[in-house]
Amino acid sequence: MKKYLIIFLLCFVATPALAANTTGYAWSESVGWFDFSGVTVSDTTVIGNAYNDNTGWLVLDGIINTSGTLSGYAWSESVGYFDFSDVTIANGAFNGYAYNDNTGWLSFEDQTTVTTAWAPAVIVTPQSPSSRLGGYRRALPSVAKTPTTVPNTNTPSKPTSTVRDLKPGDRGNDVKTIQVILNILGYTIATSGPGSVKNETDLFGNLTKQALIKLQKENSITPANGDFNSSTKAVVLKKLLNLLEQLKTQLANQ
Repeated sequence: MKKYLIIFLLCFVATPALAANTTGYAWSESVGWFDFSGVTVSDTTVIGNAYNDNTGWLVLDGIINTSGTLSGYAWSESVGYFDFSDVTIANGAFNGYAYNDNTGWLSFEDQTTVTTAWAPAVIVTPQSPSSRLGGYRRALPSVAKTPTTVPNTNTPSKPTSTVRDLKPGDRGNDVKTIQVILNILGYTIATSGPGSVKNETDLFGNLTKQALIKLQKENSITPANGDFNSSTKAVVLKKLLNLLEQLKTQLANQ
């Protein structure tokens, strides 16, 4: 469930106004340098895509910025989620470590190689990585030197992070994602067969329309016509954020 929630959030967090670009590289002992020149920072979010020659794109659209203290998860198709809850921004520089279960720590510490023109309302002091998960995160990576050669810039086009408006008859992976989310939120597509949990499809059919109509009516969205439009996206995102906060609270109390 957590995986689908994060993927959906990555798709739907919109690019904020007044965002500042970042420059520079973060370092992973396992896979090397991540180029952050495709990332922007605003008062509430860190969004965009960092690139690594070995793992590809790291999508940061799930990261929340609170006065320079970051939280949330970035997503890599190759290696999974990076937890940014030990990363801060102070004096225009990223500090700390992001953690991935497969590759370990992604270091911003003591390098000041990832910088931004964004200025926090409150200057924060970088903290040491936490001891969550019962000490599972033990070893920190050694700090690397600034790269002497720039990583390969002949990279593919950046992936889109915007989910289109949808209506009955449409097909695509985004339709399947919406069916997954509706099932998670209790707006069940089907109890068995196509559209049911773990049997979601890429076709926007009548069952998906009826589930969306139910959501729209319960949340006073007009017209309640079953189309997946901007008003419906906003309600779905709010529900997902609330559910994600509940999950984070449960995990913190374990």
